[in-house]
This record gives sequence, C-alpha cells and structure tokens, in this order.
Amino acid sequence: MRKQLITLVASIALLSAASLQAQTAPIPPVPAQLTTAKAIFLANAGSNVGNTQFATVAYNGMYQNLDVWNHYHLASAPADADLSFEVSVVSLYEGQYNTTYFVQLVIRDARTQALLLTISENIGAAGKEKTFEKNIADSTAKLVADLKTLTSNQAVTPQPAIAAPKSPATTPAKTRIQQNN
Repeated sequence: MRKQLITLVASIALLSAASLQAQTAPIPPVPAQLTTAKAIFLANAGSNVGNTQFATVAYNGMYQNLDVWNHYHLASAPADADLSFEVSVVSLYEGQYNTTYFVQLVIRDARTQALLLTISENIGAAGKEKTFEKNIADSTAKLVADLKTLTSNQAVTPQPAIAAPKSPATTPAKTRIQQNN
C-alpha cells in the first residue's frame, strides 16, 4: 500500500511539473518586419544539389505561391522591397545513400540585410526527376503556409534550417534523387 501511495504521489508530481512547464514556455516573437512589410523581393539563391533546374523550380513555386497568397507585393528590385526572401534547394549529405533535401527560405531586412528568419521544408523522396520537381513545388507551398501561420502570430514548427551542408566528394554523372529515412 505504501509503495502504491508513493508511486501515485510521484506520478502526480511529474504530471504537475510537466503541465506547469508547458504553461510557462513562451512562444518566441515573430520578427515585426514579417507582419509590417508591404513589399518583398524574391531571390533565387541557387542550390548545392547537382541540378540547377531544382533551384529554378523552387523559385518559380515560391513566386507562384506568394503571388496567389497576395499578402506581399512582389517587388522587381531589392531597393523597392521591405524584405528579401532568398529561396534555395539544399541537401544535407550524410553518406553515400543518405541525403536529405530541403527547400530553404532565408528572410532578411532588405535595407540592413539583417537575418530575420530561416525556415525549411523537407522535400519528399523521389526516384524520378519529375517527381522530385513536384515534391519541390509541394515544399514551396508548405513554406508559404508556414509564412501565413507566422504572420498571423501563431506558433509554427518548420523543418530545421541547413547551415552548411556538406557536398559529396564526387559528383555522379547522372543526377539521382534518393532519400533514406
């Protein structure tokens, strides 16, 4: 009986501590520029993946999704923008058969070039190049959905950003898209 009482008290204490921690954990503030900006400049920041077409697919997908959302004016020059959005396709090389791909969006203040936010979305695995391009387009739609959430001052949990992806020592003659989880 005593063991059961100690177990019950310990369980209640743990649950109370977890509940208290969840209630007191603050949500980080969204950079004010995201909600006050009127115009953005979208830049194609390229790719560290062997095929440069992937960066173009990501850029076109971001442009189309941002245009449909119509939250920001898409400026044709950085000088006309409040924010600079840099979209790229990056890979995290983790070995011969284990590479993870992301569409990454870096957001900077256009005037100061201060880094405000970096968010990424995983690109789904694909065996064919066309499927991979479709998955890139899907990831750009998810990034815009993340932006919608952020600008509405809600919490968002995007994929972790890739700071400095490693490149394979050799580049294969034919591009093959593969991901192992």
